[in-house]
Amino acid sequence: MRILVADDEIDMARVLTAILEHEHYAVGTVHGGRAALDYALDGDYDCLVLDIMMPKLSGLEVLRSLRAVNNTVPVLFLTAKGDAADRIAGLDGGADGYLAKPFNMGEFLARVRACARRSRAYVRLTLSGESSISSSIRTPSVSMRAPMSTSPPHSTRGSSSSRQTPEAGSDRRVSSITSGSQAKESALVCQMLATAPL
Repeated sequence: MRILVADDEIDMARVLTAILEHEHYAVGTVHGGRAALDYALDGDYDCLVLDIMMPKLSGLEVLRSLRAVNNTVPVLFLTAKGDAADRIAGLDGGADGYLAKPFNMGEFLARVRACARRSRAYVRLTLSGESSISSSIRTPSVSMRAPMSTSPPHSTRGSSSSRQTPEAGSDRRVSSITSGSQAKESALVCQMLATAPL
């Protein structure tokens, strides 16, 4: 799982990086809002940990810019702005979590794990053709791709459709089912996949 940490306090960024790397996350670090936005748009990250008060762009402005281009990467705010009004503004702005400094390390890691689960929910479904079950029921093959890479970011800017899930592994395909009761179950599964939020 790849995480981008954006905090203008260099010592804090180093602490967060050490904590996350100890938990075996791949971590990138920036110290300003503009850099955070550029890396978030160009990189394939599974979670962003953003401070709010940063130079060039605030964490809130970074978040608004990402959501404006339908970038759905989970965002956790980690900031000294802990008032209720600030938390409400962050969450209503599209953040997936909000944690005020000083923070408990265990709670921080739990919130990162929650972002990881949310990131894995954005599974890219690729329809790669149809296979006939019967004359009236057709089931598309569904490819779930999940490569993991620590190479420099190279994904399409701002496109949520280019995101990849953090789980490693090769393609897994939903095969065609031809028997009567199994056909009904397969049609239901495909309907659920088609309507699941991405």
